[in-house]
Amino acid sequence: MNGDGLTQALMVGGENRGSINGIKETIARIEVAMEKCNVRVAKLERRWLLLSALVGGACSQLVEFLRAGFGG
Repeated sequence: MNGDGLTQALMVGGENRGSINGIKETIARIEVAMEKCNVRVAKLERRWLLLSALVGGACSQLVEFLRAGFGG
């Protein structure tokens, strides 16, 4: 999976974007994308990355971090 695939996995569209189910879906998509990218990070750092992706439009920062740090 390349960076574009990770970007797609981070995008959550539709009505559920701001709901609890939308957030759960986003977390699941991020975890799957990280596994497919063979991203190996410490558990605490991984949780921080997931939280960052959900707060204040930080998805693009997460994508850039993963691209820069893991050759996406």
